[in-house]
Amino acid sequence: GETWAHELTSVERGSVLLANENLGGVFMQTVVLILDVKEGGGGATGVVVNRPLQGNLREVAKRGGNVNVASGMQSAFASSRVTFGGPVKPEELAVLHSNPLATGAKEITPGVFCGGSESLRNRFRGTKALFARGHSLWVPGQLERELDRGVWYVASASSNYILRHTQGGKLADQEEDCLWSDIMKDLKSA
Repeated sequence: GETWAHELTSVERGSVLLANENLGGVFMQTVVLILDVKEGGGGATGVVVNRPLQGNLREVAKRGGNVNVASGMQSAFASSRVTFGGPVKPEELAVLHSNPLATGAKEITPGVFCGGSESLRNRFRGTKALFARGHSLWVPGQLERELDRGVWYVASASSNYILRHTQGGKLADQEEDCLWSDIMKDLKSA
């Protein structure tokens, strides 16, 4: 499918934040999918979608660190990738996928759904999924201040960009994740 992205003037559910080139640390070159925004600068929640951890869901669960993964999910989605979703609640996993039929899944942006893991496990075992470990949280007013300082670019991006890492498979140590630069290129050329 085709990939596209264009800049937005404000943050909404389903938009992505791209780290400014100068941002270092844990959010360096991250692409964050916004799952929820509270009205009137009341804070926001998102998950990083381009920081795949070494190994697949089963291996990440085995390494421990208190990740809550039901064993049924582990076997159904053993080879799915896990991304570092953010520093908040690292024991929790959110599942991102493109299956509109999964009961309990919430459409975040066209073609991208979050949740519905039990339905996925029981009825849609073949669904390509990306698990986000932990999430990113902005307290009221924080994201607005960061946007004013130019910390993030705000964009709308195609579902196949957002779900790029649902292909699963082993991530080679040297494999460069280019999602950030690919979307940035689209924004610059728009």
